[in-house]
Amino acid sequence: MSHEPAQFNLKKFFVAVIFWMSCSFVFWYLLHDLIIQPAILISSLALESILPDVFDSLKLHKGNIVLITKLGELNGMIMSAKEAGNQIAYQINPKVLSYSLPFIVSLLLASSDEKTFKKIIIGIIILYPIIVMGTLFQSMKELFFGNALMHDFITQKVDFPLINEIIAIGYQFNTLIIPAVTPIIIWSWLENKKISSIANNK
Repeated sequence: MSHEPAQFNLKKFFVAVIFWMSCSFVFWYLLHDLIIQPAILISSLALESILPDVFDSLKLHKGNIVLITKLGELNGMIMSAKEAGNQIAYQINPKVLSYSLPFIVSLLLASSDEKTFKKIIIGIIILYPIIVMGTLFQSMKELFFGNALMHDFITQKVDFPLINEIIAIGYQFNTLIIPAVTPIIIWSWLENKKISSIANNK
């Protein structure tokens, strides 16, 4: 005996998405510091390896990431923090990097009828490396382009072809484009049967 798959109700889906987004984003906002901490740790290790003479640390402070360098500025010159008597630091809003997590959770909770938890775990596992890359490229963007003096100083130390272009493109994709688009792609892949049913019922 065959069973026809239930027709996907778009109106019901959109209402459910709005409901689950409200719940997911509140949950994400309250636990965000815990969620972003592994990405900060991995990015710190990468930055220490790439820029050992420049990068000092990434720290969470009041919900924001503070990127601290080993350098300071004195009389318009970049030098070691000890010589300058200060440290150059930048502030990063990590929430613009991780909103893809509650987004994918909302989509799957609104559409999935079975194996929902498994699909959510798969979605998070795929998305988290993107959050790490976003944190890394956002940090690199601040270090290279956040201060003209720092840019000149670092580019003299980093002898790598097209480093400015790589950071600019990586920042654009990993912080502005991919976090918004990837949850939809993952959802489409995990719920391909339902999307196919929509196309077939047109």
